Amino acid sequence: KRLKVRCAEAFEGLEQVTTRQDIIFSDIYLQEGMHPTQTTADYIQHCAQRLKAEGMLVTNCWREHQNDDQVLHLIQAQFAHVATCSTADHNWLIFASQQPLTPTPEHREQAKVLSKTLGYSLNKHLKRLQQA
Repeated sequence: KRLKVRCAEAFEGLEQVTTRQDIIFSDIYLQEGMHPTQTTADYIQHCAQRLKAEGMLVTNCWREHQNDDQVLHLIQAQFAHVATCSTADHNWLIFASQQPLTPTPEHREQAKVLSKTLGYSLNKHLKRLQQA
């Protein structure tokens, strides 16, 4: 009951948000690839404005975007802390927050407990997290 999922067109969905959010997952793709909206300064700024002080933006990009410094620079312009992670499926995730993103021993312990519930290792993914 603490989770609310909103699925909408990017800007339209953000405009409907009236309260600050804990997390925004941005995964905007068309059949031919990533929608250009996801990599605009306006969109990233809108996301930053709609997050709580400790909130996080998670942006899903494809592997080929790893060499696109523009995407990373736009996000770094809005967020104090940015980290990235490559997935086994060849996606490139960007995590952005105003708070530090370095996993602590507490995070690792929480991941260990959650891993048992989920049936797969979260610590393996924490190890992939790299500061941008």
